[in-house]
Amino acid sequence: MAQLRSARVTGALLLLSCVSHQSDAFGNLAELHSHRDEAPGILNWHGDMRSGRPGNKAKAKAMDKAKSRKHTKLHPPPPSSPPPSSSLSLSSSDEVTMVVIESQVPIGSSASLTWAEADGATYAPCVDGTDWIGIYCGDEPSAIADENPNSWQYVTISSGACNSGEGSAQWSIGSDQTTGDVCEFRLFDHEDGTSYHKIGTSNTFAVSGEADAYGYVMELSTTTINSGDDVTLDWSLNASSSYTPCESGTDWVAYYCGNRVASVSDSAYLDYAYVSDVTSNACKTGSGEETLSLSSGRLPECQFRMFSSDGYTKVGQSAIITIADVASAVSMVHIALTADPSEMRVHFTAGTKTAPAVAYGAFKGALTKSAEASCITYTADEMCQAPATSSANFLDPGWLCEAVLTGLEPDATVYYAATSDGVDYSTTQSFMAAPPSNDPDYAFQFIVYADMGTYSGSAAVTTAAISEAEVTTNNARMVHHIGDISYARGYAVTWEAWFDLISPYSGLAPYMIGMGNHEYDHTSGGAGKDPSGIDTDGGFSPSWGNFGDDGGGECGVPMDRRFTMPSNGNGIFWYEFSFANTHTIMLSSEHDCSEGSDQYVWLEAALKAVDRSVTPWLLVEFHRPMYNNEAYLGDYDVAVGMQAEFEELLVEYKVDLVLAGHYHSYLRSSRIYKDKTDETNGIYHYTIGSAGASLDTATLYPKDWVEYFSEEWGIGRISVANRTHMKWEFMQNTKEDAVVDSAWITNKIYG
Repeated sequence: MAQLRSARVTGALLLLSCVSHQSDAFGNLAELHSHRDEAPGILNWHGDMRSGRPGNKAKAKAMDKAKSRKHTKLHPPPPSSPPPSSSLSLSSSDEVTMVVIESQVPIGSSASLTWAEADGATYAPCVDGTDWIGIYCGDEPSAIADENPNSWQYVTISSGACNSGEGSAQWSIGSDQTTGDVCEFRLFDHEDGTSYHKIGTSNTFAVSGEADAYGYVMELSTTTINSGDDVTLDWSLNASSSYTPCESGTDWVAYYCGNRVASVSDSAYLDYAYVSDVTSNACKTGSGEETLSLSSGRLPECQFRMFSSDGYTKVGQSAIITIADVASAVSMVHIALTADPSEMRVHFTAGTKTAPAVAYGAFKGALTKSAEASCITYTADEMCQAPATSSANFLDPGWLCEAVLTGLEPDATVYYAATSDGVDYSTTQSFMAAPPSNDPDYAFQFIVYADMGTYSGSAAVTTAAISEAEVTTNNARMVHHIGDISYARGYAVTWEAWFDLISPYSGLAPYMIGMGNHEYDHTSGGAGKDPSGIDTDGGFSPSWGNFGDDGGGECGVPMDRRFTMPSNGNGIFWYEFSFANTHTIMLSSEHDCSEGSDQYVWLEAALKAVDRSVTPWLLVEFHRPMYNNEAYLGDYDVAVGMQAEFEELLVEYKVDLVLAGHYHSYLRSSRIYKDKTDETNGIYHYTIGSAGASLDTATLYPKDWVEYFSEEWGIGRISVANRTHMKWEFMQNTKEDAVVDSAWITNKIYG
């Protein structure tokens, strides 16, 4: 949205970054929590899928099934004794740096331990066997001989520690420790198993009594999963604690991931929820339960932590969850049309790219063809300005891979699976290839929306559920998402959350995207980095514009790397494609389209080249609308500027329908020309920016061309009947399968 409403829309706070970008002071946390419904998260918590909200029945059923699974508590027993020994400890300088996060750990809870090779050291892990860690507790732990640990474990308690030489663990402090003890950890090179070759010692921490233990016990159904697997989290009051739940407000649970999650600070959560939103009576009973499909952003370890209502006072933490397939897992699969109807482009994300490819074929069990994939990535310094360029807000996107499947027959069902290493393949999915290009009366339907994001309560979740149903049940052949995609705005974890949201259907039908202000707009740093090729620091800044830094400094880089659209214009910024009898032109409202500009020259040539005998339907899409009646002066000025730039061109070539977003509402117009209803020369202008972002609450300019206006969430459905008629429908999110507005559109050439 425009700068004019920045206090409400562009200023919506993004809490859930992969690293902390907010103060630990609870005053600031309280402010952030007050924006819960405007915060993107990586998980679907707090009953979103079980709330009975309209449109979520299928997912509610799946979640209820997941909730009914038997809980298997996994508590692997520690080794019974240290490795064999025949000598006392040897003197050695530390080759490994060991850190305990806490200064005090209650009996019955866990110490957060991390270790890594020390600067300048040449530690070779597990050379002659498995290295191990011991804990030493007493009045003066440094005086305790190495052969007398209270307990010990192999470093393999942290996945991959023998390969990387680093790891993390939650070390349970049990009844064998005494209140007032001081403890430290030591790491030993296994060597030949006959000596204590110490290579690291941690800082010390104090053991406190059970009365001061964490208030909650947090249990997991499993501690080793693959990406996307379900984990059930249970919590209950600790019988050894006198903790009163929600004493001064609502306690909250947060979710963390990292290379060594134990070292991730409490303020750097990926997502959170209030306990009362997850389980309605949690504050009364002190207990609750949630089953979640876990995403980690390709980070190998995750954990839940519980906090009291007064801020970052930790009152519980779970065991560490190991993501076993983090390196090879394929995720974020989405497909897109190319300029050739016999092709389909498959995009996917992975942690490695040793042998990326897509296998495909006509039968699910016989993927006999293979298309090699190419992979790219990006870094924080490839973007234009903060917050996107800050390492604190950046999350490694992994390898962003794509392959083009060729030789597809019209309307054929194509099965496919992607791999990053040539061994582990994604779940086999299928799509229907593009239809024949020689039938002007071909009937099909597709869905359109804009301004989605991942927040505003369950709005975007419901949009995704409805869209999935349209694709899987009603055979919607495409999705058009016309800008304002994830609303990451520089906080990279939101891209992960958004892709997780659309992944149930983005690999089943082409997902065609347009550029929005919240992906692109920037005010500095663009020269040499802007993927659209503009060689200025701030992009497009017309005198009538309100183009600010709504993109959070991304300047289109994540979009450009994550999507490839038909290569007949300027990348993802402007391009065109045909699907059966419908030709769509995607423009960028964030770029100059005045006469003589690169975009205008391309647009004029594209419009002139459309053969309406083959593709009788002509649609043009761009993010900011040319016409809308909401009373936001800054955006109104932009609309007037766009009318001056290229309205005449659209009218000249008899465009049937213009689709846009940007305003978080729905508008259907009559045919408009020069800001007046004109059924002879005019074009329908529909706004469908209602896919999930926080809704507008605007006064309205009186316009004679408004046919229907709604400030409700929902998506559009277009059903092409033949060369003369298509049907438009607006499906409102808050009503079960509710079409609250519809209209027939007659073709400008054949109608």
